Amino acid sequence: MINPFAGLPSADGSPVNPNAAPSRYAGLDAVAGTDSDGSPVVFLRRRILPDPASLQTLGEVTVAVAQRLDQISWQIVGDPLQYWRLCDGNGATDPQDLEVPGTVLRVTVPPGMGGA
Repeated sequence: MINPFAGLPSADGSPVNPNAAPSRYAGLDAVAGTDSDGSPVVFLRRRILPDPASLQTLGEVTVAVAQRLDQISWQIVGDPLQYWRLCDGNGATDPQDLEVPGTVLRVTVPPGMGGA
């Protein structure tokens, strides 16, 4: 498998691997191709979003004033980069759509780890 991020360090200095769990891109293939000018490009295949109804609900959380999804994710699972789990469980493609004070969000299990 091609790693388009090979050689790029993450915040802790370890190599970046978006294909590794718990990344939302875990299991997606990287594809090599060429740009319109003939230069090589590498990208990850498109991630198909899960049907929120297919995800098991663990609980709910209410968004506070000025609270972002990364902050909520940090409080719930201890990892701000897991905000995508809130997006998946609530049918949002843009995290800002869920950052409305008073919104009740479903906290769900990631796809493939349980169903409703």
